[in-house]
Amino acid sequence: MRKILAGLTMLCVAACGGSSGNVSIGEEIDPDAVVARLAEGQAVLDRVIALPNTAFNAMPTTGSATFEGFAQINIDSDLSSNLDDIEVVGDSELTAQFAGDGRVTGRIDNMIGAVGTPEAGGTIDTVDGEILIGADFSRIGTGALRPNQWEADYGGTITFAGDSYTLDDSIVGDFRGTRPGAEPDRVIRGTDAVDIGLASIGSGGAAVYGIRIFGESGG
Repeated sequence: MRKILAGLTMLCVAACGGSSGNVSIGEEIDPDAVVARLAEGQAVLDRVIALPNTAFNAMPTTGSATFEGFAQINIDSDLSSNLDDIEVVGDSELTAQFAGDGRVTGRIDNMIGAVGTPEAGGTIDTVDGEILIGADFSRIGTGALRPNQWEADYGGTITFAGDSYTLDDSIVGDFRGTRPGAEPDRVIRGTDAVDIGLASIGSGGAAVYGIRIFGESGG
């Protein structure tokens, strides 16, 4: 998932180029706006992963920080075919509270999704629902985690093209970047977290999915 949602970009470019005969586009979708949003997401991801992990001795033990960015979810319900792979991008917001064992909470919402290819037929549409981060469990730098790592559960049900997918697992992330001498809410510049797990789908089957959350702090 180094490249943010290449399939969604491909479908949008096909639609914007006037050759969208095989691409079904939801009424609320502006392909040009989607392309711009994906470009912004890729820029955020590139900046975040270019940062070294936050120095152990600079990790805050008080205060909090908020990270705004994006999330990408890839769902594959049939490993024998790539045409059914669903790519989802959404906005993400995470808040890290550093006191004690730490806590990371947040959400993924405002999502859009895509499936298929321009040649074989594709769909771009809104995705209903939200994914909550850290609703039941989260921690920072404790147990087997490094001081600059965090872990949180995530869960929620999203609906795309008439099918519902329930995501329920945990994700591990790294805090990135160090602003020397800054206040606790400004020391860390970004975060990036990845998980691969199983999602149950409405038909009772199972799908492999990958989820990534990345964002930057203010300042």
